[in-house]
Amino acid sequence: MATAVLDVELEKLPPEIAGLDRYGKALILIRLRGRPVGQTTVPVVTGQISGTELHDAVIDAADWHLIAEYWLRDYLALDEVRARWFVPPKATIAICTRDRPEDKKR
Repeated sequence: MATAVLDVELEKLPPEIAGLDRYGKALILIRLRGRPVGQTTVPVVTGQISGTELHDAVIDAADWHLIAEYWLRDYLALDEVRARWFVPPKATIAICTRDRPEDKKR
């Protein structure tokens, strides 16, 4: 079967995508405020993609480093010239779980 090519906005995910009867899967371009931040392939079942499956696939496939960078640029209100030279700060996150590995699951 053919592959549908779709474009979705991360902040406005539809509750479901229907009308895909001719397709067996969909290649989805994920955007954040118009900027591409990832892509994924999702199976089409009975001509549609459920909202839950779409949401899960998008969350798994989105490049969260890129999303965080775009969010930070918007938050700091950087214009295009400043944004071009902007380098986000690096950080390390430590999760201390010595003798408490079950805390990591939680």
